[in-house]
Amino acid sequence: MIDQSKKEALIEHIKQRHISNDIEILLSPDMYFDGYDEGHCTICANNSDSISTSRFAARLREVAAQPGVSAVFVRFYDYSDAEGSEDCWIGSDSIYLVTKASLDEVREWFSDFEVSDVWLESDLTKFDGLSKIPDGFHLVAVWWD
Repeated sequence: MIDQSKKEALIEHIKQRHISNDIEILLSPDMYFDGYDEGHCTICANNSDSISTSRFAARLREVAAQPGVSAVFVRFYDYSDAEGSEDCWIGSDSIYLVTKASLDEVREWFSDFEVSDVWLESDLTKFDGLSKIPDGFHLVAVWWD
C-alpha cells in the first residue's frame, strides 16, 4: 500500500533539495520507505523473484548494523511516474553505503537480491548533502538494472 500523503511529502522534499540534474540526491532508508509498503520493491523491480519493500528495508537495516558501515542511503532517481499514478512510488535503482567493506563483501550482502553491479564511487562532489566520509571508509554504490 502506498500512503499518498507521505509520497507527496517525499516528492516535495526532493523538489526542495533539487539543485541541478548533475547533483544526486541520497535519502535515508527511513525517509524513502515511510509510506511505501508493497509486495514488489521498485529498487529491484527487474528481479526474477519479487522482493517486498519490507524485506528490502529490513535488509538495509541489517547492512546498516554491520560494524564497518557508517551510513546507508537510497538514491533518488525519478518521481514523474509517482506524480502520475497512485500505484507508483518514487523511483530508485540503487543504494549507497559508507563502509569499510570490500566490493565483494557488499555484493555478498545482497547476493540473494540479484544485484546488477557494485562499484566504488570516487566523485563525492556529485552528491547533495553527503557528510564527510570517515577515514578508512568509502562510498559504495549497489545498483539494480
